[in-house]
Amino acid sequence: MLVWGSFGQVLFSDLESIHVRAAKIIFNLDWCTPSKEVLAIAKWNILATMYEKRLLILAHQAYYHLLPCPMNCLFVKHESRYNFRRKMTFKLPRPRTDMVKKACSYKSITRQNALEKQRKSICDSDAFKKSLRC
Repeated sequence: MLVWGSFGQVLFSDLESIHVRAAKIIFNLDWCTPSKEVLAIAKWNILATMYEKRLLILAHQAYYHLLPCPMNCLFVKHESRYNFRRKMTFKLPRPRTDMVKKACSYKSITRQNALEKQRKSICDSDAFKKSLRC
C-alpha cells in the first residue's frame, strides 16, 4: 500500500477501480452498481483512507523506533530543548525534486507533524491504530 500510493493520482485511481471491481466479483454485485454503493455493501474503505492511515502508522512506528534500522534512518526527530510547539515532530527534509515529495517517508512526516498532540503521545502501536479507526 505504501509503495502504490507514491505512484501518482492517476495510477492510484486505477488501483481504486480494480479494488471496486474485486468487491463486485467477491460479493456478486451487478456491474452497474456505483462504486460508493459497492464499497458500502462490502464494508470496505476506499484505498486513499487506508493509505493515509498506513502513512500515519509508519511515522508512529518510526518515532518510537519500531521499524528496521534502514527505514528508521529516513525519519529524523526534531530535537530542541526550548521549543515545545515542535515536541514530538520530525524534521521535514527539503524536497529538491518532485520524487522526494512523492516518497512515503516525506508524506508520512507531513501527516504525523499535523496530528494533534494527544494522538502523537500514544506509545502503544495497537492503541494508536485504534485511535485512527474513530
